[in-house]
Amino acid sequence: FYLNLLDWSSQNLLAVALQNNVFLWDATQGDVIHLMKLEREEDYICSVSWSKESSFLAVGTSDGKVQLW
Repeated sequence: FYLNLLDWSSQNLLAVALQNNVFLWDATQGDVIHLMKLEREEDYICSVSWSKESSFLAVGTSDGKVQLW
């Protein structure tokens, strides 16, 4: 199940999870960055969340793991 597939950072970056990919949209510049893709096609992103200072992005996956970026 999905918990939170979008999260705004305090630095005006929007993290967006789409299937097994995470993209960042810079609202100031309009740039899109492909941050990461899960290795296994059957896994998917179920949550993204920025740290308070926007230093890190936590990515929750369908296999119960959390990756920090």
